[in-house]
Amino acid sequence: MDVRSPAELEALGPELDLFVDSPAPDPHLVEEGLHPPLPVSAGALIWGFALLREALRSGRGGLACRVLPPLAASQRLALALRLEARAGRYSWPEKRNILEFVRRRRAEGETLDLATLAPCIEGRRDPQLEHRIARYSALPPAARQAVATGSLDLKTAELAGGFPPAVLALIEGAPLSFSRRRQFVELLGEVFRRDRLEAGELEELAARLLGAPLPGGEQPLEALAVLRFPTLTALRERFGALAGGLWKGSGVQIQAPPNFEGESFSVAFGFSSRDDLSRRLRALRAVAEHCDELFALLR
Repeated sequence: MDVRSPAELEALGPELDLFVDSPAPDPHLVEEGLHPPLPVSAGALIWGFALLREALRSGRGGLACRVLPPLAASQRLALALRLEARAGRYSWPEKRNILEFVRRRRAEGETLDLATLAPCIEGRRDPQLEHRIARYSALPPAARQAVATGSLDLKTAELAGGFPPAVLALIEGAPLSFSRRRQFVELLGEVFRRDRLEAGELEELAARLLGAPLPGGEQPLEALAVLRFPTLTALRERFGALAGGLWKGSGVQIQAPPNFEGESFSVAFGFSSRDDLSRRLRALRAVAEHCDELFALLR
C-alpha cells in the first residue's frame, strides 16, 4: 500500500477518467481515509477519479493507493470497469468515453476487443456493443443529447440527425409519449425529405405543430399525419362519415382494406336472436344502397 497526495495523483493524467456519473463519494469516509485504495499502474491512475476530486475539493493530504505492475490497456480498462461496478447502468456519454479510450489505444498499436468487456458495461454479452456506441458517437450533438436523456432511441435519433437543434429541442420538450415522439420524428422526417424543406421551414413547421395548442384540439401527431398522408387522411375521413351515417351502432362492422388499397371490404357481425339478425341485415341493406360511395374510396 502506498499513500500519495491528490496533487501527485492528479498529475498522472486523466486518460481513464471515463465515468461522468460515478456515485459521489462520502466526504467523511474520504476524510477518514476509509475508501478503496486507488489503483496505479505504469504511472497512470486507473480508477478513483471521483474520490480524487473530492480529496482535491476538501484539501485532504493523501490518499491510499495500490501500485500494480504494468498492465496492458485492456487490463486497465477491465479493472476500471470492475471497480466502478455499474454494469448495465453506464450512460451513453460514458460509453462514448470508453470507445474513445479504446480507439486511442488501438491507434497506439494495442489490441482491445470491446465485445469481451460487454458484460462489465452492459451486464450481458453484446457483440454489437461497439457498433451501437459508434452509431451514437456519430450523431450530431443535439441528437446525441436526445439519446442520452432518453427522449429518443438510437434509431429514431439517427432519423432526426439532420434536424436543426431547435427542432430537436421542440420535440424533446413536447408532451408526447416515447412512442408518439418516435412516430412524430418518423413522419416529420418524411415530410422534410419529401418537400425538401429548408432548415427554417422545418423549424417553423415543428413550432406550429408543437409550440401551441392546435385548432379544434387536434393533436400534433395526427396533424402531422394529415400533412404526410393527405389523400389517405381524406379517405379515412370519408369512410368515417359513411360509417357514422350508415352502420355505426348497428352491431355491424365493415373493414376497409389496409390504406384503402384493394378491391373489397369485409363485414363482420354477431347475433344472438332472430331480431338481432334482422337488425344486422337491415343495416347491411342500407350499406348496399351506398356501395358506389364505398367502392369509390378504394385505390
